[in-house]
Amino acid sequence: MSQKLMVQPVLAEKPRTLIELMNACGVSDGMERLRARLELVRAGRRALPVLLRGLAHLNRNIRWESAKALTEIHDAGAAEALVAALADEDLEVRWLAAEGLGDLGSAALEPLLRTLSEEKDSAWIKEGARHILTEFKTKQPLGPEMLKLREALKNDEPASALAYAALQALQGNMP
Repeated sequence: MSQKLMVQPVLAEKPRTLIELMNACGVSDGMERLRARLELVRAGRRALPVLLRGLAHLNRNIRWESAKALTEIHDAGAAEALVAALADEDLEVRWLAAEGLGDLGSAALEPLLRTLSEEKDSAWIKEGARHILTEFKTKQPLGPEMLKLREALKNDEPASALAYAALQALQGNMP
């Protein structure tokens, strides 16, 4: 007697919209979140508006998945939102934001310095900036103003004036 092997045809999943993928990033099933994030990463720059909104979402999973996806896309258009995410209430979201900014290199400096010069008492933003400037991934060395700022952040000293000076130097407004 021979047995017949029954094979069910594999139905291709209907492609999901970017909004559907973002919503899937908020579910409790970790594998579903991973699949959704990977699809968003594959979408690349097209997914940027959805991911940027996701960074400010009330759902922690959506914020985390958005930050993680942005660290994998490496688009300078995410710098401002990643800097804002340094103030997220969730440590893991803040860490991912700092990692993403570090990977952006010099594209992250201007929004980071602008925020640092305005945020006088944000310990979380200062902590993220310290991490970014310590692990900075760029081919150009940090200038003297940036080195002073990094030292102040390492020593938990006031940094807004130093950040402003570093921003002015970056923009070429210093003698």
